[in-house]
Amino acid sequence: MSMKDLYLAEFNQGSWDSFVQLFEKSYLHVEPKWAECAEQRGIPADIRQGYIM
Repeated sequence: MSMKDLYLAEFNQGSWDSFVQLFEKSYLHVEPKWAECAEQRGIPADIRQGYIM
């Protein structure tokens, strides 16, 4: 079985969606100065979320 087959067999969209929601909620609690600093440095918003967390 390839890695792709293994991944597709185990992947659960509902679990992934829950993880994304928790991640987005936790980002709301990041100190605004950190987010502002990352934005001023030109870090794209999607990267910024992962970088700051």
